[in-house]
Amino acid sequence: MATSSPHLSEDLFSDASQHWDLDRLCADLATIKQRPLTVTERACLRGLLCSINPNDIAAALHRQPQGLRVDLTRGLYRYVEGVSCGAKPKNWREVPILLSQNGYRKQTRPVALPLPSDRPIPQSPISMHHDWGNAPDVSIFFGRSHELKQLQQWIVKDQCQIVAIWGMQGMGKTRLSVKLAMGNIGKTELSLQVAQGVQEQFEFVIWRSLYNAPSLKDLLIGWLKGLSGQQEFTAPKDIKTAIHQLISYLKSHRCLLILDNVERILQPESATGQYLAGYEEYGQLFQQIGTIPHQSCLLLTSRETLHEVVQLENKTSVRSLALQGLDIEAGKQIFAEIGNFSATESEWQQIVELYNGNPLALELIAKHIEYVFDGNITDFLQEGTPLFLDRMLLF
Repeated sequence: MATSSPHLSEDLFSDASQHWDLDRLCADLATIKQRPLTVTERACLRGLLCSINPNDIAAALHRQPQGLRVDLTRGLYRYVEGVSCGAKPKNWREVPILLSQNGYRKQTRPVALPLPSDRPIPQSPISMHHDWGNAPDVSIFFGRSHELKQLQQWIVKDQCQIVAIWGMQGMGKTRLSVKLAMGNIGKTELSLQVAQGVQEQFEFVIWRSLYNAPSLKDLLIGWLKGLSGQQEFTAPKDIKTAIHQLISYLKSHRCLLILDNVERILQPESATGQYLAGYEEYGQLFQQIGTIPHQSCLLLTSRETLHEVVQLENKTSVRSLALQGLDIEAGKQIFAEIGNFSATESEWQQIVELYNGNPLALELIAKHIEYVFDGNITDFLQEGTPLFLDRMLLF
């Protein structure tokens, strides 16, 4: 890469130092390069971190745009790939995204963000805005180490635009989605086995439940209020405009939107994921979030599959995970949180398999055994048909 005046280059795009750990970043990039970055490379790096187009960087450095772009592709982009676990920037806009995901951006105070317009919105310094609404407590969480790793892979490294978790009632979809986003695994050995949670990878994290089946308009307005950071908010005139504004945010900011209990807007036991009357426009929302390129993720949980997800999966940045029951060791941990229980190894296997490894069922039955049988699982099993069995087989 050609050089320019050292004094001029070091003064260029100095605002980057306010939001990025430049010393550590340049040192790591130099390790990949196997020699220090040049003055011009450092100037280009600062410019990209300020979300400045390479054409404008070239003008500031008195370089030809085409030549500078070639140098970036052959040099700086490759070094960024090296410090980003092999994730290669597809264009200049992805450089700050990848470096932010790998921990080079400094933490800043939350700031109010302007409403999007039809014009492209420049990247702004990252600010953390996490709205967990009425998300349930996840202090008790067992098993799911493989599932957590897979979801983290899809959301963080693969940057999937929609990730869906399917599972029967009580299978832990909600706790898994919240635990994944909040990071801390809690009082189990799982915290030693999984990567840190993903919430610090996002400027915005918003959790909402569809349990009470809100209209799409109400959901979108709530999201847009949260993403705008503005107290005075003018609601979009129609659903199309609201989705357009939402997509603008998903493009310009790294957002994680979590929707729990999506089955509440679907027809019960619908094999094709058909919507209840009046909720068909949700399909339009999911379709656009899954197909229009952006840098955010929508995490869904549901007992029923969604037609849009099934249709788009593996063709676009859309993935889904079907939850299975917990294994015996995770089942034992649920019982251990309730109290002291006695059982042989075969009886532990019997009771976990009897309830299909369903976390909610195991939690309920553990409380029942502790209260009625003083923690003796052998006596409980010998009494006959276990409590709740017929009911749990319905899900």
